[in-house]
Amino acid sequence: MPHESPLPDAVSAPPLVSVVIPCYNAGDTLLETVKSALSSAYERLEVIVVDDGSTDYATRVALDSLPACVVRVGQPNSGLPAARNAGVRRASGSFILPLDADDLIEPDYVPEAVDAMTADDTLGIVYSRATKFGEVEGDWALPDFDVDRILVENCIFSCAMFRRDDWAVVGGYDETMRRGREDHDFWLRIISLGRGVRRLEGRYFHYRIRSSSMNHGYTREEYVQVYAQIFRNNVGLYAEHPEALIRHRFELMDELNDLRHRYAILERARLRWPVAYAGLRRLRRLRGS
Repeated sequence: MPHESPLPDAVSAPPLVSVVIPCYNAGDTLLETVKSALSSAYERLEVIVVDDGSTDYATRVALDSLPACVVRVGQPNSGLPAARNAGVRRASGSFILPLDADDLIEPDYVPEAVDAMTADDTLGIVYSRATKFGEVEGDWALPDFDVDRILVENCIFSCAMFRRDDWAVVGGYDETMRRGREDHDFWLRIISLGRGVRRLEGRYFHYRIRSSSMNHGYTREEYVQVYAQIFRNNVGLYAEHPEALIRHRFELMDELNDLRHRYAILERARLRWPVAYAGLRRLRRLRGS
């Protein structure tokens, strides 16, 4: 009998990616966002739209107009983090890309992010450079990522790829953070797993700016409560890097001392001639009106 060569190993399929789009009364932009996701250059892709209890007519029309390939999930209004979690629970992909219903992505974003994730199994977050559009236009000049920086301020936008398994380990997004900053908290919890972070150099994410954006309108006390919650959720990570908070404190002190030095003459004038100073301020307001 002639010798038969063994069959070659089957080529494994590339990983499935799930793009999760939470939607609450975003009928004016939803279809454009879904189109940008479906235009991805990556073939193994599913798009999931989570209707978070939308009430307006335009959104109901947009939801009914979604392409048949889009998975639709409905729930009572529960907030953005709960809608993201609902989408991830429904997702079949091993990689997740959250995309808000008024933002856009470029076709190359998903394939390049997948390449990075599959090439390095220590990575937990992959994002790109970004631009702003809408009421503000131009590059979004986020600071470079490092652990010390992200403990103080978020430098990764919400539309970054992560592993579904990591989402399960950290317990998903904190659903109590309905006013925002839930993505900052979520990234910290993934980083606390020892995962790495990589930024792609392409400008593959477009962030829509409008006055109704969620992060507008915080009072100081609301900021305090939100960041206190982030600290509580990630106290172990902060304990590993206490120097970050201490350095930040001294940087703020240096800025304050510099401002005091720059404006010392004006402050002395205000204290010595308060009536004249008040008159000058009124004159400036009148000229500006």
